[in-house]
Amino acid sequence: MEGRRVSPYVRSLHQNLYQQMGYYRQLLEWVRKEHIALVQADVKAVQEAVAQKESLIHLLQQAEADRIRITTELSIEWKTPYARLTLSEIIKTTQPLDSKLGEQLQSAYNALKVLVERVSFQNKENGALLEHSIRHVETMKKNVLGEPIQKSDTYTSHGHKKPSQPSSRFLTQEG
Repeated sequence: MEGRRVSPYVRSLHQNLYQQMGYYRQLLEWVRKEHIALVQADVKAVQEAVAQKESLIHLLQQAEADRIRITTELSIEWKTPYARLTLSEIIKTTQPLDSKLGEQLQSAYNALKVLVERVSFQNKENGALLEHSIRHVETMKKNVLGEPIQKSDTYTSHGHKKPSQPSSRFLTQEG
């Protein structure tokens, strides 16, 4: 790092991580609301939760693209290959120059890991609940509608007319 100052890119990265933390907290809240809506079979609430989640995911994708851009600029400034410039490395380099910022970066990193794990776990739980609900609805549908019974043997299952069977009637030639 040139001089003994913290790069403005590190400060931008810090702001970006806190922005992502806010988005992940909101996403976790909406994933939990989605779970409640699924349990209550509230279609409108599920639709709202899904729309909010999609919006937040879009914002997170934008924030992640910004983080990648910031990290790329930092790798150029520090003359470090991008692949080696992990958040842990940035924290290690920043800590001696600005201990408060280093601690904030570490805190943001730890919080993001926990939030991502919680969102992922809750989303998997919601998926399992949805799969269970779908199986339950299919079973109920079979119970109510019954299994389809073939009523005619005139056509095959492919919709083709079956060849006619010879009649077993006796024809007499009396006359």
